[in-house]
Amino acid sequence: MSTFDDRAAKQRAMRWWAALAVGLVGAALTLISTSRLDATEDALVEAQFERDAEIITGIVQREMDQHVDVTTALMAFFNGAETVERDAFQTFVETYVLDVPRIESAHWVPVVAGDKRDDHEAQGSETLADAYEIVETSNGEWVPALARQAYYPSFYLISKTPDRWTIGFDWGTVPSVARAMSYVRDSGDPALLGPIEIAPLVDEGSAGHFVVVAPVYENAEPPGTEEQRRRQLDGFVITVSQTTGATALPQLLPLPPLDTYVVEKREGEEPAMLYAMQNEHTIGKWQPQLVQQEGHLIRVEPLEVNEQNWSAHVVSTPEYMQIRASQVPLAMLVIGFIGTAVLMIYVFSIVGRADRVQMKVEERTAELSDAREQAEAATRAKSEFLANMSHEIRTPMNGVLGMLDLLSDTPLDTNQREYVRLAEDSAQGLLQLINDILDFSKIEARQLRLNHREFHLGDTIGETLQTLANKAANRDVDLVYHIAEQITFNLIGDPDRLRQILINLVGNAIKFTEEGQVSVHIEIDEEFDDDRVSLHFAVADTGTGISPKKQEVIFEAFRQADASSTRKHGGTGLGLTIASQLVDLMEGTIWLESEVGVGSTFHFTATFGRGRIQGSEIPRRMASLQDVHVMVVDDNRTNRKLYEVMLSSWGMNPTVTSNSQSALDTLTERDDGEPSFELILLDMEMPEMSGVELAERLRDHPDTEEIPRLLLSSGGIILNPAEMDELGITHQILKPVRPSSLLEALSEALLAEDDPHESDLSESSAPGRDSMRILLAEDNPVNQKVTVGLLQNRGHQVVLATDGQEAIDTLADDNDFDVILMDIQMPNMDGYEATKIIRQQQHDSGEHIPIVALTAHAMEGDREKMLNAGMDQYLAKPVIANQLYELIEKLGPVDDDSTESNPDADVLEIQNDGDAR
Repeated sequence: MSTFDDRAAKQRAMRWWAALAVGLVGAALTLISTSRLDATEDALVEAQFERDAEIITGIVQREMDQHVDVTTALMAFFNGAETVERDAFQTFVETYVLDVPRIESAHWVPVVAGDKRDDHEAQGSETLADAYEIVETSNGEWVPALARQAYYPSFYLISKTPDRWTIGFDWGTVPSVARAMSYVRDSGDPALLGPIEIAPLVDEGSAGHFVVVAPVYENAEPPGTEEQRRRQLDGFVITVSQTTGATALPQLLPLPPLDTYVVEKREGEEPAMLYAMQNEHTIGKWQPQLVQQEGHLIRVEPLEVNEQNWSAHVVSTPEYMQIRASQVPLAMLVIGFIGTAVLMIYVFSIVGRADRVQMKVEERTAELSDAREQAEAATRAKSEFLANMSHEIRTPMNGVLGMLDLLSDTPLDTNQREYVRLAEDSAQGLLQLINDILDFSKIEARQLRLNHREFHLGDTIGETLQTLANKAANRDVDLVYHIAEQITFNLIGDPDRLRQILINLVGNAIKFTEEGQVSVHIEIDEEFDDDRVSLHFAVADTGTGISPKKQEVIFEAFRQADASSTRKHGGTGLGLTIASQLVDLMEGTIWLESEVGVGSTFHFTATFGRGRIQGSEIPRRMASLQDVHVMVVDDNRTNRKLYEVMLSSWGMNPTVTSNSQSALDTLTERDDGEPSFELILLDMEMPEMSGVELAERLRDHPDTEEIPRLLLSSGGIILNPAEMDELGITHQILKPVRPSSLLEALSEALLAEDDPHESDLSESSAPGRDSMRILLAEDNPVNQKVTVGLLQNRGHQVVLATDGQEAIDTLADDNDFDVILMDIQMPNMDGYEATKIIRQQQHDSGEHIPIVALTAHAMEGDREKMLNAGMDQYLAKPVIANQLYELIEKLGPVDDDSTESNPDADVLEIQNDGDAR
């Protein structure tokens, strides 16, 4: 029995030792794995905090810039006017200044000499208040100011909290403000300072206010020298902002709770807190000590505000750490210990199966490692999605639109062409939605800018309406425009933004018009002395009209005339809002006149600079148009007026008629045996007898068979060359007509009549139309096919590289390229790095090949980043064929003769960042 007992004791001891060994190993593995995972989670939290803090710092920077900007605008308001009355000051401040978060009040502070105090107070009592006097603070109360050499009182005062302020407060009694006044007086620039404490205004627990001070001089422009600025100082404008409270963070940013403190570091002094942005858990609790406290994640970023030493301190909170902290380490620890306990029991009960136990431990460890990797992957995916959303949407859109463009150039039957058209409409609708949202976000961030250049108004209007011609024709709606005869000059402004306004207004008009006409009328509204002119645009339709109640809100964001769930027409409701904001940028106004069941007219004004006189741009070869008799046949009265004005301005003698029969009767009359007209313009769509039918009649009549005929077509109805030859039609022109297209067609028709070999001059001599060698760096297969197809259809030779490194290697073997098209986001080496290397190599060799960036990024700052990398221009995806052709052909080589014929050949402004429609 003793032997048996000994054996049993040894077996029990072996079980305990085996279980203990397994327990020690399992616990050690669990602790080590948990420690490593915890360190990884900490790194992920810190990385996410850095991203969140960077976003908030940008918001703080924009907020401080906004405070300085509105004060600068208030300063410009005073500098730009001889006198500013209090009512005008109040209107400006309540409209533009007090809407800015944190700003509490705005002040006009004149400089009052000490010996003029009595006169100033008398004036104030007469115009502002019965008991106006200059005051200062003493023991927390307002008291009459002591005698001084000069005073700086609040003469105009507009405040959200008027009971906290008093008119006549002498700002010169606040030392920091007085120093700031001296600085801005001499520099001419605004300054931001704070915090300042004015005893009657500081509540218990408040850290005071911060102010922005800007100088106002007697003249509109600041004087040139410091001495002149001191002598011509008229006063100051001051805005005062609260230093505490939560800021209005954009609701679209899913930011967790963080505290942000704006600090000014002063030499030899403790940092001064300017203001705080606190989350809902710490709002109202002034905690500057958190900036120095350990146990928090802290990011300190300098702020650029008038070269002052400000910085933003972003500090994590316990709530932030709870939100960002992952439960994976704790879960792993619990699971590890539970697994270890199970293994100990298992080993204790079954000795000799150690290998299986070890296998289960390794399997469990692998599962926990997979869980950690999945958590890390989810975090990375979220960040990448937020960063690349715009890029990922625009990249497939480029393929869709490009392939549809290429498909439309192939032989298609009627049904197929209709399918392609519907697909293009849907894709353009989606792109318009994306662009509207991007534009609206820029408007909300006040980052929308105009791109001024000289342009021809008639061509811009014609091109814009031509893009809508198919849409109008499909609804059987006439689309016409008329430009006043007084507008005989080019304009200087942003034609792309003007085109965007018109597309929104005209597109809406067509959408809500079942039959009738949509017209655009343009006339001079006002002329200014500084070579500027305000134009009045009116977009009228014969549609359903808009009720008075809907007219009140139609220009608001996300509001539509028909907002019901059963509405017939889609859209974001942003088009009119964006149009309204663009009109504001163009120094104009927009309004609406409408009657239900009759139609609507949208009016807007816009201010432009005067350019060259349009007549000076007519090429010398157009002299053949002088005194030419031309017949115009069109049933639309507005179109007849338009053609009559244009043709007369080119020195021709037009005769207009409203129907085919009248034209036929007039054309067949002879006075001296010769035709009465040398050219005929025929509208394709006319009642009773169409333009095609009239062309057949003229072809078969001996008196008119030799007269050149031009056909004005709409809705994309195009005759093939054989049909044109059969009818004796020399040119087809798409309506609405572009003046330059009509001018060129008329000239070619007359040249062909005189010398058939001269009719190709326009096409063969156009700059940039020779075949070019183009290097395309693009990794996306669909975008490769789209871009190569578009360029080859234009007659250009394309060499393809799939990433930046391959583009560099290609140039090393063959650098005989006219243009390089460089995608930004590519594997191995992106477009930025590749461009920098190419530019360095070309700097050493003295060469320069134009590089055009192709990018799906279209946010503020992307353009500057691309140009700084060495790129000459950029196009945002989806790439529009005409814009691509115009861009590369202007960047490519142009011969001297072509340049002489086009004085603007070296001027290039292509902007497809979601702005051009």
